[in-house]
Amino acid sequence: MDDRTLDFLFHHVFLSSRLPSSNDIETGIGDRALVDRLVQCASRCRDLVDPQYYQQWSKACRTLRTFSSMHRNNTTLTKLSLRSACRDVEDGDIVILHIATQNSALMLRREGNQYLFETFETSHPAAKVLAAKNALQWDFPSRAAAIPSSTFEKATFQASLSDFIEKASVEPVKQYAAVSRKADSNAYESRDTPTPAIIGQLLMAILEANGHGHNPKLTRKRIHDEVCWDDGAQNPWRRSARWLVLRVGLQRSLCNLLGGRLGTLHYKFLIALVHVSIAEDFCTQNVGSSDRLAFAKTKLARWIAKLETLRFMVSPQDGSAVQSLFETFSRDFDKVLTTLEGQNSETWIAVRRRLTKRVAALPRRADITSKVLSLDHTRQTLHMILDEALYGTGRRSEQVELQKRTRVATALSAWANAQAKCSLHDYLDLANYESKLQSRLAHAARDSSNSDSEKSSAEVLEYMRFYQPTALIGYAQNPEQLSLMLLLLMETWQALDSTTLSVFPLLRDYDVPFHRDLLHCLQLYVYEDLVRLQAVEYYLADRKTNAKNSLPSIYGDFSDRSFGVRYFDQCQEMQDLWHLMEAEDTAARTRKEQEWAEKSTEYEDTRRSAASAACLFTEDERDPLRRVHNDRHCQKCSLAAKARKMRIQIHEAILPETDMLAKTIIFELLLPPAFASWREGTWQLAQLGRAIQMPGRVPYGLLQDYSKFKPYFKSTDSVVGLASQTKSFLKTHYSQVPFPTMLEQIFLPHGLKYVLYDRKAALWTSRQSSSPSFVDLCSPSLIAKSVPLVLRKSLHPTLERMVVTANDIVAAQTRCPNTLSVTEFTTFQDLRLGTSIQWIRLLRELASSNLNFGSACGLLLVTVLAATCGPPDGDSPLRAIHWVFRDESFCSALATQVRRRLESIEPNWREGQTAECLLVISNRLWSMVSGPKSRREAEELLQYMRKITYNWVSHLRREIYKATDIETAQRRSQDAILSALICRKTFIMEAAHPTVAISKDALTCYLECSFTLKDNLPKHEPAYIAKMSAGLRKLFIADIKLLEDLQPPLRLSISTCPEAVDVAVNNVWAETEGVTRRRFTQWKFLPVPQESWITAKTTANGCIGQDIHVDTLEGTLLIERQVIGRLPQEYAKQPFFHRLFGDRVFLTYPSFLPGMSYMFATLFEKHEIHFGFRNGLPIVRVRNGNSIFEYIPETLFAGPPGSVPDLPLPIVNDCVHWLDLASASVVIRPLATTWVSE
Repeated sequence: MDDRTLDFLFHHVFLSSRLPSSNDIETGIGDRALVDRLVQCASRCRDLVDPQYYQQWSKACRTLRTFSSMHRNNTTLTKLSLRSACRDVEDGDIVILHIATQNSALMLRREGNQYLFETFETSHPAAKVLAAKNALQWDFPSRAAAIPSSTFEKATFQASLSDFIEKASVEPVKQYAAVSRKADSNAYESRDTPTPAIIGQLLMAILEANGHGHNPKLTRKRIHDEVCWDDGAQNPWRRSARWLVLRVGLQRSLCNLLGGRLGTLHYKFLIALVHVSIAEDFCTQNVGSSDRLAFAKTKLARWIAKLETLRFMVSPQDGSAVQSLFETFSRDFDKVLTTLEGQNSETWIAVRRRLTKRVAALPRRADITSKVLSLDHTRQTLHMILDEALYGTGRRSEQVELQKRTRVATALSAWANAQAKCSLHDYLDLANYESKLQSRLAHAARDSSNSDSEKSSAEVLEYMRFYQPTALIGYAQNPEQLSLMLLLLMETWQALDSTTLSVFPLLRDYDVPFHRDLLHCLQLYVYEDLVRLQAVEYYLADRKTNAKNSLPSIYGDFSDRSFGVRYFDQCQEMQDLWHLMEAEDTAARTRKEQEWAEKSTEYEDTRRSAASAACLFTEDERDPLRRVHNDRHCQKCSLAAKARKMRIQIHEAILPETDMLAKTIIFELLLPPAFASWREGTWQLAQLGRAIQMPGRVPYGLLQDYSKFKPYFKSTDSVVGLASQTKSFLKTHYSQVPFPTMLEQIFLPHGLKYVLYDRKAALWTSRQSSSPSFVDLCSPSLIAKSVPLVLRKSLHPTLERMVVTANDIVAAQTRCPNTLSVTEFTTFQDLRLGTSIQWIRLLRELASSNLNFGSACGLLLVTVLAATCGPPDGDSPLRAIHWVFRDESFCSALATQVRRRLESIEPNWREGQTAECLLVISNRLWSMVSGPKSRREAEELLQYMRKITYNWVSHLRREIYKATDIETAQRRSQDAILSALICRKTFIMEAAHPTVAISKDALTCYLECSFTLKDNLPKHEPAYIAKMSAGLRKLFIADIKLLEDLQPPLRLSISTCPEAVDVAVNNVWAETEGVTRRRFTQWKFLPVPQESWITAKTTANGCIGQDIHVDTLEGTLLIERQVIGRLPQEYAKQPFFHRLFGDRVFLTYPSFLPGMSYMFATLFEKHEIHFGFRNGLPIVRVRNGNSIFEYIPETLFAGPPGSVPDLPLPIVNDCVHWLDLASASVVIRPLATTWVSE
């Protein structure tokens, strides 16, 4: 027996714990094998039981052979076989019929002068099986009828009965088939069982009319069934209904022949023997897995236990017969149980043997080869180093590649996936893109005569598609830059909306999802940005005024007043498409009717031909009385199979029955590109302000995916479109209906239910109904350690969604955190009281000592107060918060107090945070004032701040060089970065005048700050910007964007005043005392794409001229294409560097050893340290006296993972290995004594 058939028997007889997930009965091979196995076991029982029961078992075997011959064709029953079975029924015989098509079984037996018909359902609906917690309890039969012998033995009665049963076994009646409710219609459900009404009700009613009803003794059984199904299966796995039919028929037959209890016992032994025979096949063919064998053993043991319980249920006169049954079958039972246990034990022993680790015995003596180190991993490398000795060639100096400036805006897409990938040049490109986008929008606003509105809308949408996700990632946790991003996006949307309204005036009636106070939370520092904000708010107010509140949202559920429906009523092209689609659907319906008629005729002809034909049998040469059915050449079975496989595809209506939905679909099929761009752009911007997303289930398909819509779909790349929440009938198992079928079961309504869907974000638009808000994007990033949570609502008025009053401040004094005094805590909250007087309160606190402006709390508070736009104030761009800057006396007083604060911190470079706080106020003052006196005072204030922070930078640079430990150097480095960024932030004055050259002192200051930033920022790390603290990253990104505006005046200043560059370079490039001051040739700019670089040569007396390169963007200073002052990161980032030298900062100059590039400027642990490269890998050599050693990494001795190391691990791990180039010996020292020679 092949493995598949054996698997079938195991699953359906044993009902294993791991069942298939799809139907395995369709071919009928398994059912036939099941019948054959039952015939074999019944014959064996007949031969083994007591001879007194031989006649009864012979009748049972004849019943099974009759069943096998009648059901050879699996599903259909023939009239000839039915007539023969009815004619040959004797007293005590049972004819079992399985009418699978009707989900019914029929049993016929003769009892005296009447014939009894019994019927029952063979398979329950899947819903009942799944709902049952345990086995189902059935009583058999469900209905019975008795026919007198005189009536039954008439040829006409038997002919009519045979004809009825044959047709019932062939033709499924669709009225009684399982159906599924979909799209408000009943669809034929092939995955469930039909109702057994044809046999159980119609046939039995006819039989009762010819005889009478009968009440037989019932057989109660517990039926175990399962429904197993996965997504790839057409029909679920169900336990074989034929197995149930045979079990019920055999049990009732044996009980009728032997009596109730004894018949049940014989039946149990028969079923146990079936289990034993299948288990024997598993053991013989050795195909059963260990879990399957264990399950078979458990199931068989349970059957034997059941038999033991039934032993005592029989009458005393049958005791000897029962005892003989147990004695006869117990040997077979014990044998198979022992075999199953043995095979399980052998499998487990094999598994344990495979998993047991074998340890070979150690040899008693070591051979000569074991006493010599083979050094398989390091021998070749050590020989190469020694052969090179001191005359090897290494790269003398590594030239730095000059950074090219990318001018293509799409280059931003390379890092738009994560902020960790953003570099300085990426932010420069982003700033350049923002500048160009703003210029294009301004040009489009001036040139309103553009006739190609669709093209303009598509271009604006592309800007939004690219810029919004890119800037959102690059400006994460940066309220200042995110506010500028939102303002630019709103201006872009305004351009998109105005262009779309010119094409679709009807759209003006529909509201947009942006409310009037949406932009009050933005943090804008520059007066020009406030003017831009006011223009956007005016546009939104006008848009809200013209909108009609009674109309539904563009993104909500569809109705008769939806935009698509109203636009359809005005568009002749869409109306023509509707008529065309309806006409083509009618034509397709007519063709389907003709196909149905033709196939129905063909089906009927095929069935008639099959009914008139006879099955083909061949005689067995060895047994002339035995006939074998010829499956291959039987014409009757071929015709029956052909009719059974005939299918017709359903016709699904191309449009929904509701006019509103049909119009909506046609509108989306011919979706105007300009409206598609507007809808997507508005949606994406609104989603940016929704912190909570409401996801839904994945759609079953998009509008353009439906096969019937593809010829009419107007291609568009919009991510917002219609998607269906239900499947099409054409993509389900309902798409094919078997014959015979009625015409109305072929024609189904449109099964798709479309809703607007964002396929990029996987969101249904109608579920996102909340109003967008940019508060979360523009709120400051709060650090719990530096900013107490109790101060949240003071930092930003909308954070806690409530307004603070004076009484609240007094009442909150008991919640004062330990890090603040009560006075400071009260002052902190008092500053945000009253929208119009916040700046006046800040001026008061600048003159007092109540608030610490150098704390994180103070910096955040001042930043939010100075930058938040707040509500408007009439027609003034200064709005309700910043109106006070129109008062020159206030501006003068504010400048005086800020200067006083600056004078107090001038000597203390540790007051960087205070300087940053005062810079925020100074920048706001400079950008808001309009009077000449106030402007001059603000500029003098920024110049004074520049002078202070420039002195701090110079002092901190010297402190970094003097640092003896990495912690001190890192702290001073962070202070230097902050001071340099604050100093460069004062150059907003020069950036405002791109055609005016920068003064010599200012240019020198700018370049020195640039050099300091370059030297102290860890730019060797690809994610150094993302790893900065939120405050430092905010300053750094603002500084990068300022560079974009500073490029024109910088180029002009370097061309007119090159000596400023000389001074800046000499200030950071230390010289030996007593030599002539270094001079330079004329500084020149390099051509594109390296236009940010300037170059010159040194011209000092008695020295060879050196090429000098300066990057005005990054602040990189190169001498002979090398960075001076620090060891290049290609060495410092190596693992061995930290292992040997720790985290100290070292200055370097070129090495004098052959093959080496750099050496430390000072001795390290009384050793000269040299660095170089060999074969692209960095190397370290140390010199102590006349001895030169090269460092050998311990990983070289350890070898690759899983290999045997060259040296014992105790002298590999936590050890340092030096190769003496003179003696060719390897010196191994503990890590603690790396520099101590023995």
